[in-house]
Order: sequence, then structure tokens, then C-alpha cells
Amino acid sequence: MTLFGFPCLFHDLTGLNCMTCGATRAVFSLLRGDVMVAVQQNALIVLLIPFVLYQAIALLLNRLSGKQTLRPLRLGRRGAIWLVGLALAFMIVRNLPIPAARFLNPP
Repeated sequence: MTLFGFPCLFHDLTGLNCMTCGATRAVFSLLRGDVMVAVQQNALIVLLIPFVLYQAIALLLNRLSGKQTLRPLRLGRRGAIWLVGLALAFMIVRNLPIPAARFLNPP
């Protein structure tokens, strides 16, 4: 597995897929309009992209307008813990040797 042309050290050492394996391909699939292919590449990234886009747009509009046009998302400590837990759970489930979990592995 590679990330921007560089080998993925985690995958090379363990043979397992990390939480970001397939993320770049998922984004490019979304840009082409292939949502199901993007979900197969990396479902977690597909789930998080709307939140990241909203945050980027809110921060950009607020910076350009000089006032709070859109309220940015506040993650907080509890939200950060949930997000890390979700990412770790996704990584564990996508590496389980069961057919349902294999759907989460990038082809």
C-alpha cells in the first residue's frame, strides 16, 4: 500500500490495513461520483468528509467576512475520544477475518 507514492510502513510491517488505507482512492472515487466504490476504498473517510468540508467552509467564510457567518464545529475532549475510538474500531473491524469485514478492505 502506498500513500502519495510512499510505502505504508504499518501495512508493510503488519500486513494489516490501517484506518487511512484507501483514503486517497476513496476521495478520488467521490470526485468521480462513485460513492459505492469510495465506501469500499475507505468507509471512514467517506463518513468524515462532510464534516471536514463543513468545517473548512465555515472557517473560510468566517475569515473572509470577519464575523461568524457559520458556526464552526466544536469537537471537544469527549468528541476527540469518540473520534479516535471510532477510527481504531474501524481499523480493527476491517482487519477481522470474516466475510462481512472484508467489504471494508480496499481492493
